Amino acid sequence: MQWLLGAAQAVKEVVPRGTFEVAGRRIQQQKLLADGGFAYVYSGLDADSGERLAIRRVLLQDQEAIAKAKVEIDLLGSLCDHPHIVHFQGAQIFARGAGSSEAVYIFELCPGGTLLSHLETAVESRARKDVPYCCPCLEEKDILEVLGATAQALVYLTRLGMIHYDVKSENLLLGNDGLWKLGDFGSASERTFDLEGADKKALLEAQEFIHGRCTPMYRAPEVADVYLRWKIGPKVDIFALGCILFAMMTGQHPFPMESTCGNITASYRLPAEARESYSQAVLFWLQTLLARQPSERPTAAKLAHDVERYRLLGEEPQEAVPTQVPATAAVPAAQPAEGAWQADFAAFAPLPEEPKPGRGGEEAKSLGEGSESQK
Repeated sequence: MQWLLGAAQAVKEVVPRGTFEVAGRRIQQQKLLADGGFAYVYSGLDADSGERLAIRRVLLQDQEAIAKAKVEIDLLGSLCDHPHIVHFQGAQIFARGAGSSEAVYIFELCPGGTLLSHLETAVESRARKDVPYCCPCLEEKDILEVLGATAQALVYLTRLGMIHYDVKSENLLLGNDGLWKLGDFGSASERTFDLEGADKKALLEAQEFIHGRCTPMYRAPEVADVYLRWKIGPKVDIFALGCILFAMMTGQHPFPMESTCGNITASYRLPAEARESYSQAVLFWLQTLLARQPSERPTAAKLAHDVERYRLLGEEPQEAVPTQVPATAAVPAAQPAEGAWQADFAAFAPLPEEPKPGRGGEEAKSLGEGSESQK
């Protein structure tokens, strides 16, 4: 293992002098922006055009990792330009000796940073020592921009038959155009699992697929416990977006790393201040995005439509009803602090599925045009 760590450090420290070529482009690497263990992101320039770029370098320690990188590169190449997806500009795999290789990816540079960095800044500026949360964390208008942009990105992926499988605040970036964009498709896949009545072999296969893909804190119940035998598909990304929404409201995560049970039961505590700080629509979306049953979560298309109408017209989702403080959920959970809110999902009927569009290209275009309001 030590040699792997040493190889990863070499990837981090070796900054090519002058220019180097990736996918037919002459690139100049600049400062380190992010360190992810075996992946490092740098700023850079196109040596010919002067365009600012993001360079992602990933150590590939075995043939399995190389094969996975090739799949990711093909997948990224299939994505057309979308205003809410980080623009991919090419990649190449290089042999580095001693049996290791390196994948170098080129993307548009998003100088606004990640959503996580924005949350950290908000928490630091508003933190109080006497409470474990920061509520309100982001302003509602900012929350709606992130929510709408991410939903539109997921609509596009759904039409391509693709699931991101790692939606999280670290993978949402603010572009030079002022729009939020979804990035890092290393876990993305077209694969889904219909586990109703599945035998042990099928469940183990699903577990193996999930391992290393979905970040534990963002896992939907059907992913956190495949023995629920619920369908694993696009609604996984919707639940993860609900986790992001909770963090934008409170400055903390609904399901801490040490609480797998929280993910499985979808049991969380919303501070009372959130009900006073945000609109009924935002509270409604939080409840439905974090619904335990996949069928009770909205589709990406419905969410994108409803958020856009609310942002532009002030029209609340039709299903929204006044939020009441429900009774304590039946699932085992720690007693909430005084005045805290215990989520209860039993009262929500499944939301209607969005009908399949007749002409997906035109609908995707209209979503992209609608996003201009976020500039």
